[in-house]
Order: sequence, then structure tokens, then C-alpha cells
Amino acid sequence: MGSRGEDFTPKRIVLGMLLKDREVLTPESIFGFSQITIAQTAKALATRGVNVEVVGIPAARANAFRLAS
Repeated sequence: MGSRGEDFTPKRIVLGMLLKDREVLTPESIFGFSQITIAQTAKALATRGVNVEVVGIPAARANAFRLAS
């Protein structure tokens, strides 16, 4: 590891959510419990200077990054 070692803190975290039957990701299209969990996580990470971004992954592309077994 570099000089940061165990003290490394990312500046941004991207959460990917599978869209399945949805075409776009909106706050309204996320289950209420998930909305709360994402908001609490983002708030906790913000205190450490980490920004959280949530992006939708279209179902057709969900297998695009499958690694060989």
C-alpha cells in the first residue's frame, strides 16, 4: 500500500442500484426503508468528508461486468 495505508478515506462513494423494471432511478422509485438507509449512510459519511452518489444500473447492463469464475 501507499503511504496512506489504513488511514485512507475515499472522497466519493458510488452506490449502484439495479433498475429491473424501472427506466430511471428517482427518490420515489426507491423503497422507503432503502431511502432511510441511504440517507443515514450518506449523513454518516459526510461527517468524514465523503460524498455519496446513487446511480441506476439498467437491467440489460447488469451482467456487463461479470468476472470469470
